[in-house]
Amino acid sequence: MCHYCGCREIPLIKEFIAEHESVTDTAGAALRALDDGDHGLVGPLVARMERELLAH
Repeated sequence: MCHYCGCREIPLIKEFIAEHESVTDTAGAALRALDDGDHGLVGPLVARMERELLAH
């Protein structure tokens, strides 16, 4: 979605974008944890992504 037309203020689109950003942020955190060798953090992050994605 762009930042110019105001579509981000439409409630359904706003919610979709927030959910999408949350999952992608969590995925990035999981990848960084893998790169850092922090395997104890990866499981909870993947579980969080699973919960968010299963909501759909």
